[in-house]
Amino acid sequence: SSSSSSFFSSSSYASKRQRRGGAVRCEATNDIRSTTTSSTTSTTTPSTTSTSTEIEADKESREVLDAFFIGKALAETLLERAGGAFAEALGDFTKYDAERREEIRQFQEDVTNRAREEMYRSKREEDQMR
Repeated sequence: SSSSSSFFSSSSYASKRQRRGGAVRCEATNDIRSTTTSSTTSTTTPSTTSTSTEIEADKESREVLDAFFIGKALAETLLERAGGAFAEALGDFTKYDAERREEIRQFQEDVTNRAREEMYRSKREEDQMR
């Protein structure tokens, strides 16, 4: 009991808690169990248990951190590619739209030219009949 209370009052526990947040709570729980067990069954000290638990917590922290950065990189890469695909599709649509507008303009011009030609031809024929 006295060894577990001295563990909580130690400055190393407080600094561990400040550095790792939630991971320390697990360490503290494991250390309390180890301290209680060790006082009744063996002579293991809390510092030895704390060190192995610390190593496990550091390993878990690194794995979580690695997973975070991999996930972040994946999301950024997907967004870049999706953005590129969207820009390309938008460019293709804009090109298609411009081509259609040009075809419509050309069609209107052809119709207008034919109408003028027909009007002039009709006017000439009318003038020749008079």
